[in-house]
Order: sequence, then C-alpha cells, then structure tokens
Amino acid sequence: MDLHDRTIDYRFRDKIPEVREIFKEKIEHLEDPNLVYQQDIDKTMTNDYWVEKFLEWNKGNTIKTADGLVNAAKSIKKHRTRELKKTDLFAEVYSVGTFFKYEPDKFGRTVYYSKGRYSAACKDTRDLSRQLGMYVNLMMEEESGDKGFIVVSDCSGMSMANVDLKLASANMEIMEVFPNSCALFVCVNVPTFLRYIINSLMYLLPEEKRKGVLIIPQEQLPEVIPLENIPDFLGGTCTKPYNGPDMVPEGCVPLREQFKKFVKSKDVDEIIPENDKHNSPLMLQFDTETMLRTVQYYEKLLGISF
Repeated sequence: MDLHDRTIDYRFRDKIPEVREIFKEKIEHLEDPNLVYQQDIDKTMTNDYWVEKFLEWNKGNTIKTADGLVNAAKSIKKHRTRELKKTDLFAEVYSVGTFFKYEPDKFGRTVYYSKGRYSAACKDTRDLSRQLGMYVNLMMEEESGDKGFIVVSDCSGMSMANVDLKLASANMEIMEVFPNSCALFVCVNVPTFLRYIINSLMYLLPEEKRKGVLIIPQEQLPEVIPLENIPDFLGGTCTKPYNGPDMVPEGCVPLREQFKKFVKSKDVDEIIPENDKHNSPLMLQFDTETMLRTVQYYEKLLGISF
C-alpha cells in the first residue's frame, strides 16, 4: 500500500514569481473583473503553497499553472463558493454524521470522513451537490494547511441509487480547482459494483495521481490512521463524537427550514404557481417544484420523517 507522505515539496519554488506575473496580467485582462473574488486573487499573490500545488499539478509549466489558477478562481466565483458558510448546510448533515472532520492520520494530516450511503444521485440535486462539493473542498483546503488532508469514504450500504455518473464526471473539475490538496482518498467497505465504477473513473486521472486513491478493506484502515484516531463505526477506538444534536453548529437549521426560507413559503409542501426564482448562494435558481422534490429526496435519503 502506497502511504508515503505526499506533502508538497516546493520543487518549483523558483517559478512562483513568474506564475504570479502571468496570473496578474491575465486577471487584469478579464472581460469582467467580477468573474473572480478578490480573496482568490490575494491568495494567489501571497500564498506560495497554493501556487506550488498548481505548479506540481502542471509539472512546472508556468503558463498552464497561471491558466489553472485563473480558471480555479473563476470556478470558485461561478459556484458562489465563498458566500457559503457552515451553517448553510442542513442541520442533518451534522446530526446524522454524513461528513465530518476527525483525528489525524499517521502523518499528522487532517482526516475527513464521508458516508457514501447518504450521497445524492438525483438530477434535481445535481447542481446543489456540485456546489456543496466545491464549498466542502474549499473548506478542507483552507483548514488543512501545508500538509493537505485525506478523505475516508465509508461505502457500506451504497447502491446504484447513490451513484450519479454525470455528477462524478463533472466533479473531476474540482480536482483541477484544488489540485494536490487531497493527499489521499481512501474508500473502505466498497461493494463489488462500486469497485468497478471507481476503477473506471480513476482512469480519468493522470497516472501519477491514481496512487492517491486507495480501495481497501476496513481492517486495513489502521495502516493509514492510528486505531485510536478512527471512529467506532469503522472499527476504531476513538470516542470523540461525530454525530448527534451537539454537533450541529449554532444557527444551522434543519432541511425543511432551509428550503422554506428559500421558497418564501409558510410550508415547503405548498406549491407556488409562479416559477419562483431566487438568488440564494446555496440553491442555484431552483424553482419551487424542484425544491420540493429535492426536500422529499433528501428526507428519504437521510431517513428523516416529519
């Protein structure tokens, strides 16, 4: 098992100033300066680690690196990623423990866990899932620091109802927006059908990046993360909580309350005749009927009833 520490080694440090000059020129010639956040311009101009990750992804090519940084900044703005905050996620994400930050791996890298059986595979939720994916990756990238992070995906209980191949292909863009941020992606308890799908998607990655994806049995997880740092549902001995009402951030509201806020209706089940559009950073121009279907879909997925 290839578990070496994939910390960025700054092999292209001397090219960072050149990349910044090219990036600055490209930003100045954007057809619309509002296509990017100023925060991402500042990040590129001051954060060597951010630029180096793109240099290593592009094998030191300064032109491709600058283009990648511009495109990443555009994508982050396109999905309104910096306008989201943790309390914009549904309270059930935290109370059910669908995704959470936990104790570090053997190299001291931040570890995030996800539960695949709560993944949405529905055309009505595709834009929402992609936007949340952008937000979560930005959060992980900026929380984890220079060591990067790893993701452990528990695939137990998954079925084809959790698999959206169109979303999976679209999410390959996220790897180009946040290159070399995820040091290792570990899949455990993978059903046979899903193993074939993951292996097929891996061929969309550059060959050297495939080493960063592991499909292993749960019993091998302690080779990646100390047993005392692994949550109990994956056989670990760590007692740190990862779900329940105490994990919900203050100000974070339940699923139905979120959608009611956006449709401006007293009850989310009340269908508004007009094609009611809104400008929420979380729900990208959903009409009311689509939002209702989305609520019902997530309720079923999370096993929630009201």
